Amino acid sequence: MISNARLLGAEAIASAIVMIGGLGTAVLAGGGVFGPLSTALGFGLTLIVVSYTVGHVSGAHVNPAVTFGLVLARKLETGRAVFYWIGQVIGSLVGALIVWGLAGGVEGWSSTNNFAANGWDRWSPGGFGLGSVMMIEVITAAIWVFVVLSTGGRSFSPGARGVAAGLTLVMITLIATTVDGASANPARSLAAAVFSGTDALAQLWVFIVFPLVGAIVGVIAWLALDPATLESTMLDNDVTRKVRDVADAVGDRAVGAVENAGLDGYRAGNDEAAARRNRQRMNPAPRQARINACDGEQDRSRWRVRSGDRKRDRGTRRDRAAERSEHRSFDERIKRFGRARRVRIRAAVFQHPRAPPRAGLTERTIAAA
Repeated sequence: MISNARLLGAEAIASAIVMIGGLGTAVLAGGGVFGPLSTALGFGLTLIVVSYTVGHVSGAHVNPAVTFGLVLARKLETGRAVFYWIGQVIGSLVGALIVWGLAGGVEGWSSTNNFAANGWDRWSPGGFGLGSVMMIEVITAAIWVFVVLSTGGRSFSPGARGVAAGLTLVMITLIATTVDGASANPARSLAAAVFSGTDALAQLWVFIVFPLVGAIVGVIAWLALDPATLESTMLDNDVTRKVRDVADAVGDRAVGAVENAGLDGYRAGNDEAAARRNRQRMNPAPRQARINACDGEQDRSRWRVRSGDRKRDRGTRRDRAAERSEHRSFDERIKRFGRARRVRIRAAVFQHPRAPPRAGLTERTIAAA
């Protein structure tokens, strides 16, 4: 069992590397040539790296919201999760400090409101309001937690978990960068706000509370698809059970309505086909009347050949096939008998006088040949 100290150290190292790779790209490279894409790749590729280097120790959560989601799903004990959170905050602060020291090498540079901190209104890169920022933080954190829980099962390849987590971080960073600077990570927002100034610290609460709310949403989404039950998580209570039961009842009714609609359509189609066959079978017009409706004797004979006396035709065809089969079997017997006689004749005629007699070839056989 891995000690809590190792877990804390692993998360601290992983969080520091992610901050250097992601936040460092946003601060040191600025907008760059690719704009938000460079920041998204910085965060995502760095997370892939730490997933394969630190993941075997702690899982490389690097995000308190992800750890919170795993606690809710009972994938991680609360006592051990505390060391995760401590390591993530310490590592994020150390990584931000390294980036701050590197950026400070430029003369006249200041980190105040210039350190890729998260915010809304005038501190939002796109000028988005508080409502949009709340929604994007819940959505992006829920996606992150959902992917981590979904890829953590036995049915998913362990070697691909790091790639899935890294690509998820690239995606949510591309989505949210213009809205609020892309957080979904309370530790990342805290570290950036500390070096960015009081304005970022005043808005920090949004980027701590709503990623945790998103973690709850991510766990619920995971429960909807995973075989795990609500009773196996920390979300189990009377309210969630009632909500679960109501949702199941509504879903069952909707599915039943769809199935019944499809079955009714199938039955209606079968009934219509059966009625059509009955109408054709119960047609009052006799066969002779339909024959008389034809013009001329030639048309009548053609109609008979085409649609009448089918049983007699089938019987005639069957008799002819039997006759052909009988003639064919008789011809084959004649051919086999003749072939055997020719073989025996050749054996008798071309037998060398000095060669020993062949097996089964006697004077009686030669005479018969």
